Parts: sequence; structure tokens; C-alpha cells
Amino acid sequence: MNFDFTSLNELRANNLAWKILRSDNAPLFLNFIHDAFILRDKAIAPESEVLSVLENILFYKKDLDNAKGIVTLKDAKSYLNDWSHENNKWINKTWPQDSQTIEPFYDIPPSTQKAYDFIKSLDAQKFVGTESKLRIALELLKEIDLGTETDKKKILDNLYEQKRQIEQKIANIKNNKDITLMDEHLLLDRFVQFQKNAMQIISDFREVDYNLKQLDIEIRKQISTWTGTKGEFIGNFLESTGNIEQSAQGRSVLAFSKFLLNSEVLIQFKYLLQKVLSLDIVQEEKQEGIENIVGNWISGNTLIRNTITRLSHSLRTFIDEDNIKDNRHIYSLIKNLQINVHKINEANLDTKDLCCELALPKVEFNLPFEKPLYSKEEEVVFDDSNIEADDGEANIQDLESLLQEVAISKEEIRENINTILLEKGNTNLKDIIKQYPLKYGLRELLVYIQVCNSSFDSEVDDSIEDSIVYEIERHNNTYTKKLTMHRVNINFKI
Repeated sequence: MNFDFTSLNELRANNLAWKILRSDNAPLFLNFIHDAFILRDKAIAPESEVLSVLENILFYKKDLDNAKGIVTLKDAKSYLNDWSHENNKWINKTWPQDSQTIEPFYDIPPSTQKAYDFIKSLDAQKFVGTESKLRIALELLKEIDLGTETDKKKILDNLYEQKRQIEQKIANIKNNKDITLMDEHLLLDRFVQFQKNAMQIISDFREVDYNLKQLDIEIRKQISTWTGTKGEFIGNFLESTGNIEQSAQGRSVLAFSKFLLNSEVLIQFKYLLQKVLSLDIVQEEKQEGIENIVGNWISGNTLIRNTITRLSHSLRTFIDEDNIKDNRHIYSLIKNLQINVHKINEANLDTKDLCCELALPKVEFNLPFEKPLYSKEEEVVFDDSNIEADDGEANIQDLESLLQEVAISKEEIRENINTILLEKGNTNLKDIIKQYPLKYGLRELLVYIQVCNSSFDSEVDDSIEDSIVYEIERHNNTYTKKLTMHRVNINFKI
């Protein structure tokens, strides 16, 4: 990066993070990002949730504006539409393909994350860890030196020295010598550095996800204007994907994807994290979101997997597009429309002023002879001569329970499962029912199983048995039921 006047002036005019910080709405927007995503440990959230958070912030802001004589005209929906508009892109607005809901979802782009991190860095730190940075720098130099050393004797001498130090520690413990504990200064130093590295991984996820989304947009643009062979196009795509995978963020994400798939290492990491966070000395230095850092990693990794899935879908559509060319006239109209859209985007025109009207053809059919002729239905006669009256009175409650109809919403069940999967990355049927208890007993459980099989990637684990506990009401009494079944693991369909 050049720090000359021309480069900085151009950066000030075009950089999204700088634009956010210069905006009059920067305090409102960054407050919204903090409350809607950072504070709630959300990598992606549905529109209904973020609107609720923004409305609460605007309610507080309205009282302050009224005290100053300022009239606030825009509502939460208008602010959200402006921030996610194509001309701004302060926040990403998407419709997940795996979601069954009709509302969009929002996530934070890398530039917004950088603006938020910059404002957060302005706060004076109570503890600045310098020793850990120096130690890490020294260890990295040693690792680089050892990794490039070709002299076997020097490599063995280094390994023997490490072995000697470990054996010395073992001998001290066996001889009942006092165990040397890390002092508070060193402990805080290491903890602050750990938090910084853990949070940086989330930024790496967002950066790689953004790069992949930009590649997806570029791929769609190239597909609409491509005139060469499909082999050349696939070669260019693989070269672009390879550049992303070999970048610093790409290697970081690939390494952590493997880490997240290693259950033993993941369990060990969660155990160590809970143990360290329980120490009294680190309570004042804990950052927001550090307790659920693994969940944020999983959410970021899921977003990247979904973006890669969209890339693959675009390529499959391009390779199998021969079925579209059957109608050459329609295909040429679509091609021209796509080219004009890209020209409009490159010209940086305001899309709010662009509109068109399409006259859709409609054909009405009236086929009177296709209707069936009238036929007289056979009269049904009931024989009630042998019906005997009951000696007692009918139980009204039994009749009500017999005639009562219960409608269980599959859409609501899909939305419940989607919400948990977006938070955790994967889940199981027991955890879902624990968060959303059954209201209609076994019938609702069967609907859950049906939705899992039809709308999600579900797998039965015979090695684990889960106990599903639910309550039912009968004759004004509440009964607790317990059902034991094999665990059903649930994930998004890929």
C-alpha cells in the first residue's frame, strides 16, 4: 500500500470502511452491528431479528433527538434497506438456498468488520501484551530456521535440547519439587494474545467468504458474456479458485476447516477454553463473543461452504446449458439482458431510477364440454332402529378430545431447525426439541422426523440413544412422557 497523497485520497473516496467511518450515520450503524451480531454471537441473522434490534436502538435514539429538537423520519426498515442497497453494501443481504423461510438474511462484510475493529481499537486497553508477541515472533523465527535447515546434526541437536528440557521438567515433578506456576502478568499476556488471534480468525473467514462471493459474481458475469470454449472457462475458474486457496486467509480457513472436523481436537479445545475462562484473573479481559468462539468459527465455515456450493451450481449450469439453447430466440434475449445489466453496473448508475414494465401474456381457456354431466347421487339411509341409549351421561370432555383437530405447521418446524443450524452449524433432534418443546406430543415429533428427512440432511446414529421428554394434557391434568430413540443428527443439505 502506498502512503502518498494521491493514493490516500483515492482510498478515502472509494474504500467502504473509510466511507462508513465518514458517514453521519456511523454511530447508529456501528451500534447496530455490535448489538445485532457481535453481542449476540451471530455470523448471520434473519431480517426479523435484526429489525427488532434496530428498532430498539432507534427508540432510544428518538428520545435523544426529541430532546435536541431533531425529527427522525426514517424507520428501521428504511435504514436496513439503505445499508444493504447495491450502491452502499454496508451489510450483505442474501436469501439462503437451504432456508425454507421467505425472509432475507444479513451478514457483515469484511469492510464493515474492519471499520468496527478500528473503532474498537481506539478504546484504551487495560493490559497490553508485548511479551507474548515477542515470544511468538521468536518461536516463529526458530520454526522457520529449523524448517529450512538441511544439516541433520543441527536438527538433531535442536530436538535433543527439547527432549532434555522436557525430561528435566518430568524429573522435577517426580522428585516432589515445587511446580512452577505462571505468574499473573504472563498469564494475562498469553490470554490477551489468544483472544486477539481467535477473533482474527473470524475476520479471516469473512474475508475469504467475501472473496468467494466476488468470484461468484465475476463467474456469473463471465458466463453471460463468454464466447470461447468451456474448457478454457473452467481453466480460468480453477486458477482463480487456486489463488484464493493459496492466500493467507485461504490457508487459514482451510486449516481451521480441518480443525473443526476433528472431533477430538475440538473437544479438547472447548475443555481448555472453559477451564481458562473460569479463572478469576481473566474475567476483566474477556472480550464479547470469546465464550462462543467455536460456534462463530463453525458459522463462518458454513457460510464459506454455502458460497462454494453456489459456485459449483453456477459451473454446472454453464456446462449443462445446452438445454437452454433449444430456444435460440429466448436465449439471445436473456444474453442481451445480462450484458446490459453488467454495463449498467460498470457505469455506476443509480438502480433506483431504472425500471421497466413487462406485458405478460395470458390465455383464458373455457372448455364447457370437458365438464362432467350431472349424475344423481344415491341416497344414503341410516338404520337407527337398534341404537340403545346409554344409562349414564356422555362425557363432554371425551367428545371434545375426540372432535378436536390439531394443525401442526411444517413451516414453523423448518424455521426452528434453520435457526438452530445457522447458530451451531449442525445439531440433533434432541437439542431442537429441548429448545422448542413439543406442544402436541408424539404427533408433533413424527412431523419433526418427516421434515428432517425431506428438507435437511439427517442421519441416524445407532451408537447413541436420546431420551425425548414431553408433556401432554388430558382431562385438565398434565402428564410427562418419555420416549427413547436413536440419535438423529441434522445438517443443511449440500
